[in-house]
Amino acid sequence: MKTQGPKSLLALIETCASLNQLKQIHAKSIISGLSYNHFILTQIANSFLFTQSLNYAARILVQTQEPSIFMYNSMIKAYSQSETPFVALSMYNNMRVRENAVGDQFTYPFVLKACASELAVEKGREVHGVIVRIGFDLDRFLSSSLLNFYGVCGKIESARQVFDEFKAKDVVFWNAMIMGYARNGMALEACEVFREIVKVGEVAPNEGAVLALISACTVSKNLKLGREIHGYVRKEVTFGLSVKLGAAMVDLYAKCGCLDYAKRVFEGMPEKNSVVWNSLISGYSLNGFSREAIDLFRDMCFWDVKPDRYTISGLLSACAQTGAINLGNWVRKFAEKNGLWDEFIGTSLVDLYAKCGSIEAAREVFDQMDKKTVATWNTILSGYASNGQAGSAIELFDEIENQVLFRIA
Repeated sequence: MKTQGPKSLLALIETCASLNQLKQIHAKSIISGLSYNHFILTQIANSFLFTQSLNYAARILVQTQEPSIFMYNSMIKAYSQSETPFVALSMYNNMRVRENAVGDQFTYPFVLKACASELAVEKGREVHGVIVRIGFDLDRFLSSSLLNFYGVCGKIESARQVFDEFKAKDVVFWNAMIMGYARNGMALEACEVFREIVKVGEVAPNEGAVLALISACTVSKNLKLGREIHGYVRKEVTFGLSVKLGAAMVDLYAKCGCLDYAKRVFEGMPEKNSVVWNSLISGYSLNGFSREAIDLFRDMCFWDVKPDRYTISGLLSACAQTGAINLGNWVRKFAEKNGLWDEFIGTSLVDLYAKCGSIEAAREVFDQMDKKTVATWNTILSGYASNGQAGSAIELFDEIENQVLFRIA
C-alpha cells in the first residue's frame, strides 16, 4: 500500500464519506508512520465521532501516546451527549490520572453535563472544586454549567449560591436559575427570578425558561402566576406564542379547570400540532367533558392532524371519567384500525372497563397484552378492588410476587 503524507491524509479525511473509508484512512496513517501525529489522530478520531463510532474513537485515544487536551475534550463532549454519559466521566478521570492534566475551560462544561445526566452529585462537587482551584470559576459559560448541574441534581441551594456569587450575569445565567427552580417544583421562587430579570430589563427570559415557568405553575396549579406569565408572553416576548408555548398554556389552563381560557388560547393559535390538540382533549377529559373531548378529536381528524397514543389515552380517560363505555369501544376500534395500540393504550382501556364496572372486559384486555407495565398491573388490581372482587385481586397479586420484573409501587 502506498504511504501517505500528512497533507494527503488530511485531504482524504475531509472527503471521507463512510465508516469503512475512515478505517482505511486510519490504517494508512499507521502504515505511513503517522500514527504518532497528534493532529492527524485527532482529526481521525473526530471523524469517527461524527459517524457515531464512539468506541472506535475511544480506542484511538487509548492507543495514543500523550493525547492532547483537545483530543480528550472531543471525546468527553461526544460521550456527554450520548446515551452513555458515564464514559465521559471515565475519560475525564483518565485524563486527570494518566496524563496528570487539568483540562481547560472547554473540558468542564461537558464533564458537568455528564455529571448532571448521571445525577453524580459528589463527582460534580469534586469537579466544582477543581474549577475553583484552577481559577475557571470566573468563566461565565462554566459557571452557568455549574448552575445547571446543581439544578438538575436538585441541589437548588448550591445552584443559588453559584448564581449569587457570579456578578456578570447574562441571559443564559438568568434562564438557568429560573429553570433550576422550576425543574424542582419551586414555582414561586422561579417567578421571583423571572420578575427580577424583567425588572432589570437588560436581558429577557428565553422560551425554555418561560416553558419551565409555565410547567412549574401547571404542576403546582398556580393559576395566578400562570396568568401573569401568559400576560408577559402576549405583551413582551419577541419569540411570540409558539406551538410549544401555546400547548403549555392550554395545558396549564385546562389542568387548573379554566377550560374557557384553554379554548381561547387554542383557538387563537395559527398553528397547532398534535401536542396542542392533545392538551385540550386531555383537559376536557380531566374535567369530565367526554363529549367535548370526542368532538375535538373529530375536529382534529378533520384537519388532518395525526393522533398519537396520548390522544387515544386522553379520549379513553374522558370515557372512563363519565362511564361512556360505548364511546370507549369506538375509540378502541379506532386505535386498533390505525395501529395505535401499545401497552400505554392497553392500560388506559383496562382502566376504562374497570371504572365502567365491566371487570371481565378489563381482564380480557389485560390478558391479551403482550407487554405489561407496573401501571398495568396496578390498574387491574385497583379495578378488582373497586368492583368488590378482593379475592381475584389477591390471586392476581400472588402472580405478581412470582414475577421478579415487577414491583408494586
